[in-house]
Amino acid sequence: MQIRPTRIHVCFGTPPHHLQRLKEIGAGESNWWTINKEARPGDQIVFYMKRPLSEFVAVGVVDSDPWFIDDEANDWFGHYAVDVSDVAMLPHAVSIVHARQRFPSWGWLRQPRRSTRVPGQIANKFLQFLGGGGGQGATYADEGDIEGTKTEVRRLTTKRSRRLRDLAFNAANNICSVCDRDYSKVLEGCGVRVLQVHHRKQLSAREGPSITKVSDLVIVCANCHLLIHLDPKKALSVQRLRKMLRANGS
Repeated sequence: MQIRPTRIHVCFGTPPHHLQRLKEIGAGESNWWTINKEARPGDQIVFYMKRPLSEFVAVGVVDSDPWFIDDEANDWFGHYAVDVSDVAMLPHAVSIVHARQRFPSWGWLRQPRRSTRVPGQIANKFLQFLGGGGGQGATYADEGDIEGTKTEVRRLTTKRSRRLRDLAFNAANNICSVCDRDYSKVLEGCGVRVLQVHHRKQLSAREGPSITKVSDLVIVCANCHLLIHLDPKKALSVQRLRKMLRANGS
């Protein structure tokens, strides 16, 4: 007898309406939800709430074959839907940021735009991860993956000016322009190695080579640089991120 591997689908929702809808589904009740058309009865479902939450919040089970929503008056016209049962809220909502850290090879986590199916090779691990509340209290010491395989990578790089970089670093005086930390005082001066050059206007957004001035550059630490570019399509400004961090007491 061949055992069918676990199939897990991710369904989208928009808070607060869909989040409340999930919470109100009682034990034994069934409800319908849009999903990708590959879903089959018995498949697992993970519910993801879009911004501003950006979190996985619940699990459930597919209870019917998918059907096509052909009613043009329905907000979900053109989508597939299924009946969903056994809905249960997660003990702790799991941030998509934590999921990216745990499963960096799953590209959907970087740009979650629509319903999808969790890759089969990580399906069970993903369910276990969600049950652990995003890694809080969970242990993965007994898990393993193959690493160290050598691959050839070819890429295009955008040329940057070393002279402008040095001028920007001199002007910054080893201080991150976002968090204001002086990294020359960290680890006996070795902390300055985490400082990086950030272009106020991304080079990738330029149509071709153009003039860059020192005032177009800013020095930030690696953590702040990552936060600036969390959304690959639209970087935060240095001023905006600084205000956000200060508002949160960071």
